[in-house]
Amino acid sequence: IDPIHFGLIITVNLACGFISPPYGINLFVASAISGESIEDISKAILPSFIAMVLCLLLFTYFPIFTMGLLDLLR
Repeated sequence: IDPIHFGLIITVNLACGFISPPYGINLFVASAISGESIEDISKAILPSFIAMVLCLLLFTYFPIFTMGLLDLLR
């Protein structure tokens, strides 16, 4: 596996983990700043989370999406 591809997969995985309950640290930060409850914020980010997971699946199983342009430049 290419190191750039691996780094992208790890980064998107971490981003998904930072916003997913129950241990998403970004949920606690957003709750503290906005004064909203974690449940309300979790419901609001659900479409973004689904999009991130779909992108993660595309990046993982079809590396042409992430490495295609780099392969053309090499």
